[in-house]
Amino acid sequence: MKDIIILGMGPSRIECPFDCETWGVNNGYRQVIQLNGRLDKLFICHRGQEKDWEDDDVFNWDELNNLKAEIISLFDVKEIKKKTRIPFRTLKKKFDTEYYTDTIVYMVAYALHKNTTIRNGILKLKEPMRLRFYGVDMHTQDEYNTERAGIEYFIAIAKTIGVEVWIHPDSALCKTDHGVPYGFWKLNKKKVDPLNVMELQKTPEGVRKLWKMDKISAKEMEVMLKHLETTRTA
Repeated sequence: MKDIIILGMGPSRIECPFDCETWGVNNGYRQVIQLNGRLDKLFICHRGQEKDWEDDDVFNWDELNNLKAEIISLFDVKEIKKKTRIPFRTLKKKFDTEYYTDTIVYMVAYALHKNTTIRNGILKLKEPMRLRFYGVDMHTQDEYNTERAGIEYFIAIAKTIGVEVWIHPDSALCKTDHGVPYGFWKLNKKKVDPLNVMELQKTPEGVRKLWKMDKISAKEMEVMLKHLETTRTA
């Protein structure tokens, strides 16, 4: 069986066993060193140097060029001396999509690409395969809004063709917001809306109360009142 660990940089990374081929992302190799682990491949999808929030360089090219792991890069970054390019056009054609939302998606697509072939127009595995996800937790707002769905899309492709997929229990991947299927949970209004904003915004008196509670600005109150007046006379 082709067994690959997709290792992100989220908190659940600390439980990665490093007991098979392990693929990391960006500066995650530093976390791997702290965990006394190892990487077989490191994926980078940036065109070059990036700056962090303190305006410091994100990438250390000397460190990257001295890694034992194979560097897989989406772009031809000149500072990386030895690298393998992600065959974007090939992936796009093979999976018939441009739905690549982050580096993890490219990692999953690359893994599937390397272990599949197309027979009579159908995607088939070359050998049994398992993907395990550690550190791909998807709990931050940016991850949830812009990245998570793309990963789940390719996980669905993997499972459809028979890949065994294991996701760390702490990850938000392939879970509903409430942890149970739609229709099987009941909205707790007091927990979701303790100030009863959903009801207050329905009447002029309620809108003014929200303003007095300092939950909306005077301008917002004006707009909301105008909207209520328009819908009432419509």
